[in-house]
Amino acid sequence: MGLGEAPGTEAWRPRRHRPAPRPEAAPAPAVADRVRVGVLVAIPATAVVLFGAVEAVHALPVEIGALLLGAATVLARVRRGERPLPAPRLTLPVLGLAGLAALQLVPWPGRVPTALGVGFARPEAALLRSLSVFPSATYVALLRWLAYAGFLIAALDVLPRPGAARMALGAVAAFGIVEATYGIVNLLVGNAHLLWLRREVSLLDATGTLVNRNHYAALLELCVPALLARHWLARGSRTDASGLAALTVIAGTVMGLALLLSHSRAGVVALVLALTITATLAPPDTRGRHGRRIVLAVGGAVLLYGAYVGLEPLLSRFAALAAAPGDVRTAIWSDTLDLIADFPITGAGAGTFEAIFPAYRHATTDQLAYAHAHQDFLELAAEGGLLAIALILAAAWAFARAIAPALTRRHERSLPLAALLGALGAVLAHATVDVPLHIPGLTFLFLLLAAVTVTVATTTGE
Repeated sequence: MGLGEAPGTEAWRPRRHRPAPRPEAAPAPAVADRVRVGVLVAIPATAVVLFGAVEAVHALPVEIGALLLGAATVLARVRRGERPLPAPRLTLPVLGLAGLAALQLVPWPGRVPTALGVGFARPEAALLRSLSVFPSATYVALLRWLAYAGFLIAALDVLPRPGAARMALGAVAAFGIVEATYGIVNLLVGNAHLLWLRREVSLLDATGTLVNRNHYAALLELCVPALLARHWLARGSRTDASGLAALTVIAGTVMGLALLLSHSRAGVVALVLALTITATLAPPDTRGRHGRRIVLAVGGAVLLYGAYVGLEPLLSRFAALAAAPGDVRTAIWSDTLDLIADFPITGAGAGTFEAIFPAYRHATTDQLAYAHAHQDFLELAAEGGLLAIALILAAAWAFARAIAPALTRRHERSLPLAALLGALGAVLAHATVDVPLHIPGLTFLFLLLAAVTVTVATTTGE
């Protein structure tokens, strides 16, 4: 209202003279919620920094922390008079996987295991009374699945709070930038160390704090779309929108360049898939077009910088794949299918792949030891059988039902939702040729972004 105007006269101004409405500021999370989100993000970040938490000495404290966080969340919900589990259709199948691992440890009459799979009738399994061929490994897997379930419960409880999803995405994006920067710098100085450890052999690939280049690439596949989702989820002042978009492109380019320098073929393909899903699912309105321009800018900048620093090592690896498509992975997959056929219902036992795989090596002719099947879904079937696959499909169905309404109609958060689905889709695609979801640090991060996705799709405010 101008100086000296009577109240209400602004309604009669011509539209071109009316002041533009100021966007509503996004609510800030409460202090208690900030602490809870901080603890939530610290679990996957700590696991990744501890070399992915692959070794038990690193995984145990992280898993215990996640389990305690989940237990505290359930107790707090009961005290508030709420149902113990948030989104039970999603959390119960994950708890069911822990229940399956517990079931595999229960002693059974001798005829029960042999009735569930011919593998239990092999002479080597004559003394088995449980549904796990290596119970000590299944005990470890049981704790891990309970930790995953507890973490998911805590995430689905706190993320719907005002500002919590935005804060979690910001932390994930910041962590991705740190990991990308460390990976690039460490490669430039010779890659002779992995944090405080000296490598036996210096690598020519960026790996960040992870030992394996493919796992490092999977981390960045999650962090780049999380950065885009965080940018699009903000609803603050638009006066510096162009500057924030430029910073987002720069940060995304750094992470994308680090992924290229990992020389992971699956990682590059998965990142392209993530950006493609994001651009395809972006809404057709002005905001969606602006989002697609940012995606194109990130992809183009990564390609240009990649060409500048040299793409020859990566292109050579793709050329080698084209020249010899039947690599060792296909041999491992063939032998794993034989393993699945012998333990079709309940699997050989959670966490037992490394112990039992040598008994099924036929197509795999080398003498190397394999801890994983280099295909997450095949390994899950080998260790948990049809029951594990059914539980994962139930969780996927619950997830799809939760986000479907936001995808089938215009949703105010369609753009960040597109980026988050791109991240999850990229890692699931990567899991068809590697084991990112058998790396605890990456699995915790995947579950966190899955919970953020459900929150973004099912809530209208932060």
